[in-house]
Amino acid sequence: MKYSLTKRLTYRIMAVVLVMIAVITGIVHFTVRSYMLQEAQERYEGILLRDHEEFRRRLSDVMVATKNNIDNIERDIDSPDKLLPQLERMLQVNVSIVTSAILYEPSYFPDKKRCVELYATRDSVGGIHTYKDEDDYNEYMEWEWFKKGMADDVESWSEAYFEDSIIPNTSRQLLLTTFSIPIHQGKQRRPVALLCSDLPLTFLSYEMMDDLQELNKKLEKGSTHHSYNFVIDHNGTYIIHPDEKRIQTANFFDEARLTTNRIDDEVVTSMKDGEMGSAMVEIDGVPSWIYYRNVKHMDWVIA
Repeated sequence: MKYSLTKRLTYRIMAVVLVMIAVITGIVHFTVRSYMLQEAQERYEGILLRDHEEFRRRLSDVMVATKNNIDNIERDIDSPDKLLPQLERMLQVNVSIVTSAILYEPSYFPDKKRCVELYATRDSVGGIHTYKDEDDYNEYMEWEWFKKGMADDVESWSEAYFEDSIIPNTSRQLLLTTFSIPIHQGKQRRPVALLCSDLPLTFLSYEMMDDLQELNKKLEKGSTHHSYNFVIDHNGTYIIHPDEKRIQTANFFDEARLTTNRIDDEVVTSMKDGEMGSAMVEIDGVPSWIYYRNVKHMDWVIA
């Protein structure tokens, strides 16, 4: 009988010890898991902030460089030959700008063709070329941002768009966004042209991807899925994405609506409202943490 009681007591002690071990293991597991999640969140939020600041800095550089040239250009607005060297200098001192241009209102010069366009552009090896284009018709007359800038006398950023190189005998297509600001004439300050600066998003995309590729190699080695970043416009269309086929063709908002996860829809609403945040969503069928914030001046979202 005494042996039996001792044996049962031993079993109970062992059971208590096992339960304690299980509890401690569980606590350690969830503590470590919580710590790892927190550490990962801080890491990717840091990457998002760094990319966002770089994106914003590039936009700001282009805006400031363009505005700083307005006074000189307005002074010589009636002398196109004097303006071409100024456009060239804009590119020489601002590496973020790939093309600078002046687009005149139709029929500004009575003795010239209806459309006059001046521009300086950078080739694939960094050389700068200047051109003066005169024609009876130019497609810039139909661009919405040109018509709005002239009619409303406002500065603006254009939607992202693909454009073939304007340099003769060069086959290069760039994804661009254009900052434009009105050029005025006379005491009435009437807008007579737009000064435009093109920012290539393609190169900015490569810089963002390079940042995460280093992280993928160090911390996500062997993982089935890897982190990546993307940028969408206010309609949800991809502007930057590692899968280049999706740029300007696929839409994040539409993809989010196709999932059964209601949080995806909440993220879309948050993005449209210009908010920043993070959430567990479904992307391409994969449960994923997404971190996002609005890009100032553009009404775009970087994620």
